[in-house]
Amino acid sequence: MNIAVLIGNVASDPEPPHTPPSQPGSCCFRLAVSRPTDDTKADFFRIVTHGRQARMCRTYLSIGRRISVHGRLHGRLETSAGHEPPRGDVQVVAHHVGLLGARAHNNADMTAKPDPATDEHAEVAG
Repeated sequence: MNIAVLIGNVASDPEPPHTPPSQPGSCCFRLAVSRPTDDTKADFFRIVTHGRQARMCRTYLSIGRRISVHGRLHGRLETSAGHEPPRGDVQVVAHHVGLLGARAHNNADMTAKPDPATDEHAEVAG
């Protein structure tokens, strides 16, 4: 069974993949996933989405956003024109991408107290 489930932070903005024009509804981005034994290190995965998921990713994802990815592993083999050996690459083809919270660099804004001058529903202390 080929199932991949990842939780991490978006490490690159979604962009069209380097594929033939036959797949115009696709996008790819990199996902940083913390290692369970050491939170200071991360593994990076190339995520590819298609169709509606690709449109959602291009609209809502940016660097630092915490997401979950459900999909499958897909191996690719790239050959070069020279005498170099072929290079292998594994990517995750996402079937579902879920938004898990605010972007990492905006967490301070999420915990800030409302400003009574700009928020009509804020309570004024006093």
